[in-house]
Amino acid sequence: MSDIDTGITASSMTVSWFTDDPAVSARLRSDWRAEGYRLHVAGRNLLSAAPTVTGVEMGAFVDGPAYRSPPARLPVMGTARYEGSAKGFVALEYGTRFASGRSEGTVVEADWRGITTLTANFADNSISGCIGCTGNIALFEWLVPDGVQRRPAGTEISTRIHLGRMRVNADGTFQGATVTLSDPD
Repeated sequence: MSDIDTGITASSMTVSWFTDDPAVSARLRSDWRAEGYRLHVAGRNLLSAAPTVTGVEMGAFVDGPAYRSPPARLPVMGTARYEGSAKGFVALEYGTRFASGRSEGTVVEADWRGITTLTANFADNSISGCIGCTGNIALFEWLVPDGVQRRPAGTEISTRIHLGRMRVNADGTFQGATVTLSDPD
């Protein structure tokens, strides 16, 4: 490992076609969905046992014909609640407050899956929500820089990811920086 590694990027993407027959022509296979996420970590010595993280940027996307144009008409009042699956990637460094049996400074990376609940507010054109508030989040592929798996796949944790209020753009997209974590344990 060198002292000049200054960035690490991890990503995941899934593309689904909604047909059981791959021989169907491309014109008829136009019903598809692509989804994914990315995480970029900046700093120094990121691949070492003592990394220095100076910044983190993350993003997620979903695309497909069904998402290309907003509905012709949305309500102007009221709210709607949506529930579905969520997935992502996490990289973290344990501090002294965690009683997980991990030493302070242990760096881990994992894919995660959980249930997300989103609430759309049509009066102020916003959306907010929580991942893990309905059921636990499952972590997969816990890794450390030496590549050794430290925890069995599918470990459930009680951490919750709270998504703050975000304005929904005219094209149906939304983005925000108000994300908080909580853990009832």
